[in-house]
Amino acid sequence: MMENHETKVRSFFDIGEYFKNNSQLEARVKIINDLVGDVHNQKILDLGCGDGTISLQYLDETNTIELVDFSENMLKLALSHVPDKLRSNVSTHQMSIEEYFSDEKYHLILCIGVLAHVSSIENVLQKVANLIGDDGLIVIQINDLDQVVGKLLYEYASWVNYKKNHYRLTPTSGSFGMKTVIVYT
Repeated sequence: MMENHETKVRSFFDIGEYFKNNSQLEARVKIINDLVGDVHNQKILDLGCGDGTISLQYLDETNTIELVDFSENMLKLALSHVPDKLRSNVSTHQMSIEEYFSDEKYHLILCIGVLAHVSSIENVLQKVANLIGDDGLIVIQINDLDQVVGKLLYEYASWVNYKKNHYRLTPTSGSFGMKTVIVYT
């Protein structure tokens, strides 16, 4: 019997080998920090958080962070990086991005390297648009250029983007009702 895509993804990320000595992850942390800058007194949502490395760089006494991932192992690993005194500032949700629901509005939503693993990119983007606050910032990373949608989004980003420090950025507004979206490849 052939494994479905979600099962393969779960198996790959549940093992956690991807996160060990991963220079791409370190680069993502720096890129996100360069793009977003300092964040204080805000609600942050990390969709497909993995081990939490990217969003937990913003964990302090003033920020709250919600981590969403379908891997129990990744959420446990993420929580292991949270100091006890800040544990009340972090909540976890073991579920897919498509299953996640909240009435909250967030200042920063991270959707890094996960769109290749969802069944409907449009539905996820609409969900993200509904979750972002009026002055919020959404950061999306497209990393699957082997898929048609990845190629299309990359070409679109290349067409409308400008280069800054070797990142391809797409500040946009209006699409899906989002205020500010940064897409990088």
